[in-house]
Amino acid sequence: MVTLHCAKPKGRELVAYGDLYGASGGTAVTGLGRVSTARLGKPGTAKPLARAQGSCVALRDISVAGSGTSGIMEYPADPDAPQTNCYLVTGAGKPGYGLYAYYGVAAKDFESTGFGGPDHDSVVATAPCPRAGHEAVFALYRLYDPDTRSEPVAHYSAAFARSALKAFAGHEAEQRGCGDVRIMDPT
Repeated sequence: MVTLHCAKPKGRELVAYGDLYGASGGTAVTGLGRVSTARLGKPGTAKPLARAQGSCVALRDISVAGSGTSGIMEYPADPDAPQTNCYLVTGAGKPGYGLYAYYGVAAKDFESTGFGGPDHDSVVATAPCPRAGHEAVFALYRLYDPDTRSEPVAHYSAAFARSALKAFAGHEAEQRGCGDVRIMDPT
């Protein structure tokens, strides 16, 4: 994700996203992958939660028993990034839950697309962030695997999701100088 502040019209921002699916050759695909992973790390390698040092570090003390996950894929900690991601993965190495923190322009963009709605297995939180110029948004989603056309985590645990998001968002908010995290009511 890249955010650019625009001079004209003043106060506007451009948010650009890029996703890399598959690595089936081609100079452009390889180059995009190299540029993307050089800054954000390589999320294709799972490791035990106890070894978290980057974006998933706040979850080291969370019990994953019954969550359907046993490891993480994380990105290096970056206090200036407009978005932070952490993935909890299954024993098969599939991302089962995604935790996301959005700041500034990225938070505004996320809010404009909605928070997922009641038909999604998710939980959302917010926190005031004076330095970011906008309230931060934190979200946890149970993920879908298009390869298997199913969720890698068979059973969504709302209690686990709230606990994991509270730890993740609390740590992120503290690192960024944000205020208290508020978990949003799913209704």
